[in-house]
Amino acid sequence: MIAEMKLLSTVISATFLFELALAQVSGQATCYFANGTATPKTPDYLQYQACSGSAICCGLNRLNPSNGDPANGFTMDECLPNGLCQNRVTENGIGKVSYWVDFCTNSDVSAGGCLDVCHETKNAFGNTAMVPCDGTSTSDRWCCGGTKDCCTSNVGVVRLAQVLGGSLSSVVSSSTTLSSAASSRASATGSSTSPASADASSTPSSTGAASGSNSSSSSSSGSGSKLSGGTIAGIVIGALAGIALLAAAIFFARRAAMWKKKASVTPEAGVAPPYTQHTNGYGSAGTYDAPTSDKYAHAHQGEMYGSAPAHELPGGAMDSELPAPDAPKK
Repeated sequence: MIAEMKLLSTVISATFLFELALAQVSGQATCYFANGTATPKTPDYLQYQACSGSAICCGLNRLNPSNGDPANGFTMDECLPNGLCQNRVTENGIGKVSYWVDFCTNSDVSAGGCLDVCHETKNAFGNTAMVPCDGTSTSDRWCCGGTKDCCTSNVGVVRLAQVLGGSLSSVVSSSTTLSSAASSRASATGSSTSPASADASSTPSSTGAASGSNSSSSSSSGSGSKLSGGTIAGIVIGALAGIALLAAAIFFARRAAMWKKKASVTPEAGVAPPYTQHTNGYGSAGTYDAPTSDKYAHAHQGEMYGSAPAHELPGGAMDSELPAPDAPKK
């Protein structure tokens, strides 16, 4: 029963606060997104109203005062002369400050009186954080989003005049491409997401097309990155020369292999035929096959050695004759 009573009390309190906020903004100027669409009449957007004497809309319709504890809800914004909305909180005894580009009472943000910057970093709620390069609210150099990386790289730096509408309104370094106002207005969203999503880490919801001057510079830098005709010609000539050298190396290697093969097959002049084996009835014996013209060329008749003595019949032997034939008988 007690839980039901607490729930009913919470609902009644929320309804009362909504009606109070609606009553406070009745008669107030309407705030617009960068695309020219009016902000919806919901509690999240009814917190924003025009700054005194300015077309800038900040979160002024909040019960939690500036520099309050964020545990009690969003703290009230403070309008700065340069068109930004300053938000201060004290959390665990530590003070924190952030700067925001919120909304404008003019539906055409490029017509004047509005802060027409950082369209590419706007979140789903329709606003975006900015970070000063010198850490103060009077800085003339700012970075879109939740970091100040652009301060050191000098890419994407937005310069703001001390007073909105002054001589220095929004100048960006030449190496950065800003979204044009028309493209940003066409692509900016007007969702009724809770302001809790409106922090520096939120994903940008509007991506405008590049402006004319910056588009031309981007295209020229892109074309400059292409290879020149001389470079391309050098690459082609080098490739052809490499192919020619490779082909020549292959050709001479094959010729050398052919010459080596022929040399191993054809015998040289004056070289004797190889020693071959012949088989006879008594086994294997190595012989030399001489050419036909050389066979028997150096053969000689066998003779007795000159030192060998002559052999005769013994001296005592009588000569023998065959008997004479018998005389014819008378």
